[in-house]
Amino acid sequence: AQFVRSRRAAVTIQAAYRGHCVRKNLKTQRNAVLVISRAFLAWKRRKEAAGFRRRRRATVILQRRSRATTAGRKERAQFVRSRRAAVTIQAAYRGHCVRKNLKTQRNAVLVISRAFLAWKRRKEAAGFRRRRRATVILQRRSRATTAGRKERAQFVRSRKAAITVQAVFRGWLVRRQIEEEKAQRKALEECRRCRATAAHCWHSSRSFLCAFSSSICLRTSQPRNTAWTVIAAFRDRTN
Repeated sequence: AQFVRSRRAAVTIQAAYRGHCVRKNLKTQRNAVLVISRAFLAWKRRKEAAGFRRRRRATVILQRRSRATTAGRKERAQFVRSRRAAVTIQAAYRGHCVRKNLKTQRNAVLVISRAFLAWKRRKEAAGFRRRRRATVILQRRSRATTAGRKERAQFVRSRKAAITVQAVFRGWLVRRQIEEEKAQRKALEECRRCRATAAHCWHSSRSFLCAFSSSICLRTSQPRNTAWTVIAAFRDRTN
C-alpha cells in the first residue's frame, strides 16, 4: 500500500512536470511562430516595397528613354539639315581653295623644276669634283702603297740579313761558352783527381809513419818524442 501510494505520487509529480514542460514548449513554439510570422510578413512587405520601387524606377527610366529618343530624333533631323547646309558651304569653299591651290601648285612646280635643274647641275659639278678628288687620292694611295711595299721588301731583306748575322754571332758565342765550360769542368775534374791523389798519399804516408814510429818506439827508450819528430819531418818534406 505504501509503495502504491508512492508510485501514484511519483506518477502524479511526473505528469505535472511533463505537463509543465509541454506547456512551456508550446508557449516557446507559439512565440517562435509569432516571431517567424512577423519576420516573414516584414520581409514580404519589404520585398513588395522593393518591387514597387524597382517598377517605379523602371517606369521612370522608360519615360526618360522615350523622351530622350524623341528629343534625339528632333536634334538629329536638325543636325542633318545643318550638316547638309555646312556640306554645301564647304563644297563651294573647297572648290575655291582647290582652284587657288592648283594655281599656286603650278607656280610652285615651275619654281621647283627650275631649282631642281639648278641643283642637278650643281650636284653633277660637285660629283665631278668628288670623283676627280677621289681619283687623285687613289693615285696617291696606289703610289704610296707601291713605295711602301718596296720599303717593306728592303726592310725584310735587311732584317733577314741582320737575323742571319745575329744567329751566326750567337752560335759562335754559344760554342765559345760551351768550350769554356768544358775546359772549366776538365780543370775541375783534374783538380779533384789531384786532391784525391794527394789525400790518398797523405793517408797512406800517415799510416806508414804511424807504423814506422810505433816500431821505432818499441826499439828506443824515447818513443813519443821520436815518433812526433819523424812525423813533423815528413810533413815538412811533403809541404
